Amino acid sequence: MSVPKYKVPMPSGGTAQNVEQRSMQCVPRSGGEKNYLEYAFGKSFPRTTCIYGILFITLGNLSGNAVQFGIYIIQAAYGTANQVDGSDPAARGLAVACLTVTCLLQGTWRKGGIVLMNILTILKVILLVAIVIMGLAAAAGAKFPHNAINDKDSSSLAGVSVSNFDTQNTFAHPGKDFATYSSAILSILFTFSGYQQPFYVLNEIYRPKKYFVKSAFVSMGIVVLLFILINVAYLCVVLPEEYRSKSNSDSDMARMFFGALFGHVISDRVISAFLAGSVFGTILTSTFTAARGTSNLLHSLLLRSPTWLVTGAD
Repeated sequence: MSVPKYKVPMPSGGTAQNVEQRSMQCVPRSGGEKNYLEYAFGKSFPRTTCIYGILFITLGNLSGNAVQFGIYIIQAAYGTANQVDGSDPAARGLAVACLTVTCLLQGTWRKGGIVLMNILTILKVILLVAIVIMGLAAAAGAKFPHNAINDKDSSSLAGVSVSNFDTQNTFAHPGKDFATYSSAILSILFTFSGYQQPFYVLNEIYRPKKYFVKSAFVSMGIVVLLFILINVAYLCVVLPEEYRSKSNSDSDMARMFFGALFGHVISDRVISAFLAGSVFGTILTSTFTAARGTSNLLHSLLLRSPTWLVTGAD
């Protein structure tokens, strides 16, 4: 396969690689990695496309996201005291409803799905910026309705940031087993994934060769910067004992962050609602792009499928 000419780290490296893949073609086309594989190995080798298609269709499902959406909705309604997992019938029912609604929306009203995705994206970015501001404000000594830190640090939340950024505390009690390293790498890769999604829908982007490259790198830079600042904000607020606690091993940092600032009684339900909206936005985006990727596979692989099978409706 061709080596990209861009020498930048992940995830910008992945974006650059995908951009170069599309620059190999006179007309940018939807399809994502399928087009790159066909270019690299040649269309005379349909087995490459078949293998990719099998993996794309069978493994590219959103059942886990949908079940997590159901869990967050139940927690937003009844609080985190109500222990819910993926085997709960209510969570599974909400997962099925979520997937049904998103598929119907994306299949029957394309513009409405795009508008809803844009709204959820704006809300998610606003939430990320708010977390960064609150974390830095807490480190600067700002007062919040609930200060769970005062019991352990008489000064203020500012003492937490000093403690967390001390390398002796930050890297205390490190996990040295293979499972810990694997989990950390997968968590980082999952956090910074998603850069390939626009390449599944290049056919629907206005003048991609002129506008897409710049907008892709600008948006990727903004997201990477926000993610780094958010981790800084978490370290400014969350106690080390809290995120190292076994009772919080399955919890998320956002929940601990808002709990430290506003208390767990209300913030747990509010953050669950925000997380449910975030997961719903991810499902919307994935169904939008995956549908185009699947239709591209059908069109190029399965006997030149009819037009109605590979086109959507506004």
